[in-house]
Amino acid sequence: MPRSDSLRETVPLCTWAHCFVGLDQQNAPSRRGLPGVELKHLSRWIANGFAVAVADFEGLDGHGLSPFPDPDGIAADILAICPAAREFDERIGNGVIAGGFCQGAAAVLRLPGISHPYSEVDLRGIVSLAPPDYPSYFTMVTRDPDFPADALALVLLAGLRAADDGFDPGARLTDTGMALLDEIPPLSVPEMRRLLEPFTVRDLGLYDLTGEPRVAEFLEQCDALPENDGTPIFLASVDSDPLTPEASIRRCADQLSARGAEVATTRYAGDHMGILSSAASEAVEWAVRAAR
Repeated sequence: MPRSDSLRETVPLCTWAHCFVGLDQQNAPSRRGLPGVELKHLSRWIANGFAVAVADFEGLDGHGLSPFPDPDGIAADILAICPAAREFDERIGNGVIAGGFCQGAAAVLRLPGISHPYSEVDLRGIVSLAPPDYPSYFTMVTRDPDFPADALALVLLAGLRAADDGFDPGARLTDTGMALLDEIPPLSVPEMRRLLEPFTVRDLGLYDLTGEPRVAEFLEQCDALPENDGTPIFLASVDSDPLTPEASIRRCADQLSARGAEVATTRYAGDHMGILSSAASEAVEWAVRAAR
């Protein structure tokens, strides 16, 4: 909540979809918090009069593992926390801005297509910071068997296994890959990366991961965008980010516009995490206007 001396009669709510922090409850934001740069970004929302609510996504909430990337599940989670936030403080109004970064940024773009029972939630805008192009990224990081193994490639297989009991990653992974797949669930992202440092794509059996039909189908489902009822969207990305190639962001903006959204796009210099700093001022100013 904003400081009590700066509160208006009614406070708009930012429901925030955070970046990927891990696969199980050991890494839940309610337990371990969010990365410092993400917390600093959210402090800008609070300083500009927003209450902020952050949900533990499925898997992080203690129910199994996260079915990463799970955009629809995350969208449902950040909607469900809105009425709970209003119970926390009656000064929180019905006006909601949904914001998200990385994994969360892709999820908030799915909100207009999510059916929910929360008629009191008045979604007035969406802020999407660096939504990943998952098919492009996973194709890139698994195209060369001598590339260093990317932790998110194993995370993707863990997520698909959590979402689909019939999926068997052992049909493609090496014994080392399977052992590491079973080892990563309780780890944070930095811990996963340190664990995988000695290994290549070949070592783990990750080569051409998106050529696997079930993986390709899963990513295609996660990449689809719903029809939009006119909810405005602030879509931002950065130049030096392999998760958000410029062509992918342009295509995303065009698809959102074609589905009925009013889209404001901007691109900044910098790297992936840097967008939380470089976009903060413009994104929050846009959200303040949209929330009125």
